[in-house]
Amino acid sequence: MSKVNIFILLPEKNPSFNWINSIDVLIEENSIRDYLRNLDLYKKSINHEKYDGFYDKKSLLELVSQIKTLEDSYPQPTLRTLQILFSDFFDWREDCNNSNENNYSIFSSLITDNTFCEVAQRKHNNISQNFAFLNHQAIAIKNKIDILLNTTEKDFKILHNDSELIAYFCENRIPARNFQTIPKHNIPRPIRRRGELISPFYGDKKNAAEILKTAIGVNSKELFGYDKSKKMVIIFKYENDTPQNQFHGYHVEIESDEIPSEIRKILKKSITN
Repeated sequence: MSKVNIFILLPEKNPSFNWINSIDVLIEENSIRDYLRNLDLYKKSINHEKYDGFYDKKSLLELVSQIKTLEDSYPQPTLRTLQILFSDFFDWREDCNNSNENNYSIFSSLITDNTFCEVAQRKHNNISQNFAFLNHQAIAIKNKIDILLNTTEKDFKILHNDSELIAYFCENRIPARNFQTIPKHNIPRPIRRRGELISPFYGDKKNAAEILKTAIGVNSKELFGYDKSKKMVIIFKYENDTPQNQFHGYHVEIESDEIPSEIRKILKKSITN
């Protein structure tokens, strides 16, 4: 189980409160396609992170039903895309923690049997873990939401896009990423040793550690971050599963074949912004 948990919020068929969006916001073909495209973007922005993702199957089935009722407008690939996007998330109802014996409230109004109750209860049960909401056109609330569980109030971050997701993980990873230099890369220039190309690590450990915080990748085993001071990219290599979440790294040119094309594109965009 990960120590960072992201719960996606979905619009509802019959919202209980005026700050929850109705599923009718997704009745246009362009709306549902944008919805799926953006969700795919959000997930890809953190595919190198270690986290558990959750959804409410009850809300998801309402969304599926909404699409099916408009099947003349929405082809079957739309439903398949939706299912694929949620396939690596978990339905929290299969391991429900919230209880009718407890009282949950938001804005002084009691709430029952929904994702907000579940997150409040899980945070109460797992104080060392981090929890946040991914708000995908679901609620009209920004930044954070306060949830009262009996007499204890907790606030939770509400994330609205890929930039906010990336920033959240930068500050809330458990454990945090750690950078370590190794002698292998303490060389003045790239060399080949026993057929292996070895690149140097330039710069200092502190600077690399800061770059590592926002480094991105296709997966969590290899990350990439742009070093403005050297105008080069640091490739960070994960040092297997350890409690320290430790990486070592080395510098390469931004056009290096070691950098995946989709990652290079993102890094170049960040340089020009």
